[in-house]
Amino acid sequence: MFGTEEYRVRILFNRAAAPYAKERQWHPTQQIKDRADGSAILSFTTNHLFEVKRWVLSWGSDAVVLDPPELVEQVKKELAESLAGYG
Repeated sequence: MFGTEEYRVRILFNRAAAPYAKERQWHPTQQIKDRADGSAILSFTTNHLFEVKRWVLSWGSDAVVLDPPELVEQVKKELAESLAGYG
């Protein structure tokens, strides 16, 4: 479901994953900023977060959502619920 609100998404990819994240275009509005430590921040604008959440989770610990706060909370909740399943 697409909303009317736009979100500025920022995802930090660690040094190991940054080269793979930079290999392709994930979103038409994306921008990638390389960092001195070899990591990279991918940013783009979207009007939905569900698919972004699933995509970020597929990177495991190699990717961390920086913004928006709503997406940070959704990913944290998903990870906590997943971990609880391994009780």
